[in-house]
Amino acid sequence: MSLTSLPTEAKARKAIPIYSGFIKYFPLAIAAKAELSRIGNDQHNPGKPLHWDRSKSGDELDAAMRHLADMAKLGEDAVDTDGVYHATKAAWRLDAFLEKLLEKKTEIPVPLTNKELEAKYPNKHSPDGFESSKYYGSDEYGNFDSPYTIKYRYKE
Repeated sequence: MSLTSLPTEAKARKAIPIYSGFIKYFPLAIAAKAELSRIGNDQHNPGKPLHWDRSKSGDELDAAMRHLADMAKLGEDAVDTDGVYHATKAAWRLDAFLEKLLEKKTEIPVPLTNKELEAKYPNKHSPDGFESSKYYGSDEYGNFDSPYTIKYRYKE
């Protein structure tokens, strides 16, 4: 059974050692992927707050394999043209794939982006047509609780 969201029951939550079973194991790898997120954001979204723009690429597995192929050809410590290890980029892409896979399997509804709301409810943009929701929406990039977050859903 795969975890698709954090449990709410205390005993079950404590059984998932996020810090001691992951962050403490891989602090340098996590920091390298976080730095890559910043580098990618600066390259693809200059001047915007750090966010994962999911619309930029959806070929996580192919991209990861291209970086692994570069490593096979150039060596395990090979760096890309921006000076970042191909291993870091492959790992980031595999994390992105896993995140999206788990999101698809989750039972918790993923909030709609502004574009998805507009497509689902055309001509329903007046504040009177929306109501407060405990599930926050996301911005156009799929980020939650960002400055662009929508906090309303159309009344059905």
